[in-house]
Amino acid sequence: MIRSPFPRRGASAPRRHAATAIALLLLANPARDTRANPGAGAPLQPPGDATYRARFMPRASIRIDGRADEPDWAHAEVERAFRFPWKPDPAPRTEFRALCDPEFLYFSFDIEDADIVAVGRFSDEADAVLEDRAEIYFSLDDRMGRYFCAEIDSLGRALDYSASHYRKFDRAWKLDGLTAAGLQRPGGYAVEARVPLASLEALGFPRLKPGTKIRWGMFRAEFSHDRSGKTAPAAPSIHNLGRKTEGPPPIENWISWVDPKTPEPDFHVPSSLGWLEVVPLARESHP
Repeated sequence: MIRSPFPRRGASAPRRHAATAIALLLLANPARDTRANPGAGAPLQPPGDATYRARFMPRASIRIDGRADEPDWAHAEVERAFRFPWKPDPAPRTEFRALCDPEFLYFSFDIEDADIVAVGRFSDEADAVLEDRAEIYFSLDDRMGRYFCAEIDSLGRALDYSASHYRKFDRAWKLDGLTAAGLQRPGGYAVEARVPLASLEALGFPRLKPGTKIRWGMFRAEFSHDRSGKTAPAAPSIHNLGRKTEGPPPIENWISWVDPKTPEPDFHVPSSLGWLEVVPLARESHP
């Protein structure tokens, strides 16, 4: 198990300065991080009704170590309906689980990946855009007027930021109290994390308890190494923020729980969202 080297809230001055520098760079170079909405001039496609049900426990006993092997995880609903929206191939297996208790929302991804792409050493946390990773978005409304993202790589390093439609990112923002871990294994990796409910409430979300529903999305960046021997640098795009790689850039594919029905890969649209609904713990719940 490898924990994220990046501190959470209360981060050191170097990290705060680096995050601020990234935000200023993106503002100064908007072409690196934004593009015209491909649906500009047309109504936004609304979110759908796909619903993941997180079971509520009086108290969950879960250690965030990337293993997700505690008995309490057996009570979680298992979501496997992940797909490649922008290619016809079947997607490698992704299993998602979430639980809620009075203090935290817990979530985990178990991911099949025969070719894990991970940056050896980060210059800053935004290098995660060059890697395999699992992603969660929380939105305050159906139009993504303000939403919040946590993208976690196979080593548990988290890239978290807030945004508003369309692709207006605040990368200096941090999700207070986010704790994450990742674990690589033969044939794939696992990600495990928790978010304090108090942090979500401070952002404007209702208290997560049985009966609560909020808009959210679950995604996966599925990258592969380009082993062709090419040395071409990465072309600037909305996905890689113009960041360079050593050798050829990774081959990018994108996996989603909901098909956003956009012509090109894009999770930052309302149609990528479904519901997170908190439900009571069933008397008998099975994985």
